[in-house]
Amino acid sequence: MSRVVLNAVGLGVNSTAVTVELVRRGEPITVNLFGDTGGEKPETYAFLSVFHKWLTKKGYPGITRVQRTNQYGTAITLEAECHRTKDLPSIVFGGKTCSDKFKVQPSQKFMNSFPDAREAWAREEKVIKIIGYHRGEQRRADRALDNLRHPKTEAAERELEKYELRFPLIEWGWDHDECVEAIKATGLPVPPKSACFFCPSTKKPEIVQLRRRHPDLYERALALEDRARPNLTNVAGLGRRFSWRDVDAPGLDTPVNEPCECWDGECGVEDEEGDDVALRNVEIVGAVPRAADQAHALPNVRRSP
Repeated sequence: MSRVVLNAVGLGVNSTAVTVELVRRGEPITVNLFGDTGGEKPETYAFLSVFHKWLTKKGYPGITRVQRTNQYGTAITLEAECHRTKDLPSIVFGGKTCSDKFKVQPSQKFMNSFPDAREAWAREEKVIKIIGYHRGEQRRADRALDNLRHPKTEAAERELEKYELRFPLIEWGWDHDECVEAIKATGLPVPPKSACFFCPSTKKPEIVQLRRRHPDLYERALALEDRARPNLTNVAGLGRRFSWRDVDAPGLDTPVNEPCECWDGECGVEDEEGDDVALRNVEIVGAVPRAADQAHALPNVRRSP
């Protein structure tokens, strides 16, 4: 019986490259899982649609998108939670609970009820989890393995019993450039950097890009800052040492190529030219949901049970 393979899809360059190469090699994938905070930029949601269709045409599972939900099964976005708590994403303060609550936990919840996974665990067989670290990210892979092998909590101990990590890009010796070339070879567009539009790891040039390309999202990020400001004591805003409202446009139009620090191994980086033109004319199947519209703005979302 084939092993159950969970492919953690971040919709950036790395996870896209590992997925297309697994498909090219004919290797099995049981589920392609994307933990959605509800705050990705429109280009990423557009790529999600394109990539989902490509996978199904190749005879592979499409992308299953999961979100955090409340007790009634209604999706909760990270943006909405920040508005509710009058706070900013935890990474501003050096934490990572935003990634844990809105990516890791919904994905774990889905897998805990996923029949194939449950059957594998009943056989005392671990699920293989694919993570898209490339060869330049060996330390991140080592850290992930160390965290799994030396659990510090009961929840982490349960993960050790359930999963075996695999890093195919490191196995193949691929770097970022080779990932980009593998994606281009399929005819797919190279995905843009995948991260929340209000991610505190966003660099100043990227903030300027957001303001230019998506002024509505930029204003929503500022609204998060404004709502949290009365409670901020040690940080100035989403930029930690600075408020996004204070970012000045002149001289900041050059893209940067640094991944953010989300759970699934990578959030993707743009190509060397920061080029995401290939997605600008792709139909966007779901707008980035507003906090007030979180219950219905994302079509075809697989809710965590």
